[in-house]
Amino acid sequence: TYYVPANATLVVSGAVSHEEARAAAEKYFGWIPKLPKPEGVSVVEPAQTEPREVVIKEKLGRVPLARYAYRGVKAAHPDAIPLYLMIQILGGDESSRLNQDLVKTRQICQEAYAFMWDLEQDGMFFVGAEMAQDGDMDTEPVFAAMDEHIARLAAEGVTQRELDKVRNQLLRSTVTGQLKVYDKANAIGQTAIDFGDPEWLNDKLEVIHAVTVDDIRRVAAGEQDGGPGDRRRWLGGVAASAAGRRQRGAEQQRRHTGAALR
Repeated sequence: TYYVPANATLVVSGAVSHEEARAAAEKYFGWIPKLPKPEGVSVVEPAQTEPREVVIKEKLGRVPLARYAYRGVKAAHPDAIPLYLMIQILGGDESSRLNQDLVKTRQICQEAYAFMWDLEQDGMFFVGAEMAQDGDMDTEPVFAAMDEHIARLAAEGVTQRELDKVRNQLLRSTVTGQLKVYDKANAIGQTAIDFGDPEWLNDKLEVIHAVTVDDIRRVAAGEQDGGPGDRRRWLGGVAASAAGRRQRGAEQQRRHTGAALR
């Protein structure tokens, strides 16, 4: 249904003329029948009004995972890059806040992380950790620590030094990720799909440079741009989630093997 020429994006990159590109496209794709363009996906993710918890029991898992899942933003949202930079500060690498606290200092986890998926129509991001193999396997201190870091992000924001570090990392990966012809073509095609215009790729470095510490604090507090029709609470709901855990704590015993997704 969806794999038809009218719903495809063809990118030609390199030392090739317009005429050569058209001839090659006709040679390799001209045999495909022309079909009507399918209607786009109209399903919209409903608003998340309360925290939910899922416990997955893993028979072979030796250590539990603790993870928060949040609704994020689509790739073309004006706050996609500020949100990405905030997530990198929180748990993007070994020098991030979560990893330094839970892995290096407290030594209750062997890995702590945060990452995001920004897609054409919507997005998600995750904050989580993997328990240390020689620890007591109790995930509650890990969730409590993540709550603390998330709340501090929303209340205090980040430092200029933290922002400069992750900004420079993103600038470098953006440039080096387009050095090869294939990678450049892939970036052009993805931008055309996500933004509806490949020209945005030419402005990406400027957009990254323009992010401020106030932007990071704003997205951490859920005060994102986009208008009332695009309201999302990214880091809101943590206090409610923590309260829900405390209320259920006396009612259920968490297994040491498995993953908790909240």
